[in-house]
Amino acid sequence: MDGYGVARKLRDNPTTARARLIAVTAYGQDEDRRRSHEAGFEQHLVKPVDPDALQRVLNCPAVLNRKSGFVPPSPASHRKCPTATVRGLSAS
Repeated sequence: MDGYGVARKLRDNPTTARARLIAVTAYGQDEDRRRSHEAGFEQHLVKPVDPDALQRVLNCPAVLNRKSGFVPPSPASHRKCPTATVRGLSAS
């Protein structure tokens, strides 16, 4: 099972549906970012990850709706978190 499958399973399980998921991968094409987003990752970082970029992502408020689970990042959260994946595209 790849990371996309793991993310989907985590999102489908009520116990882990609200977990914060950040993809850290060597793949950074728009298609890879789209697939990460569709699988349920909140953010998509491409290796090698800059430690400052990782810290910014970890400091960003989670984009989870506590009632319904995962919510894709909004443009507002994107402005606050410049490394976030929004609608499958990076804003770095």
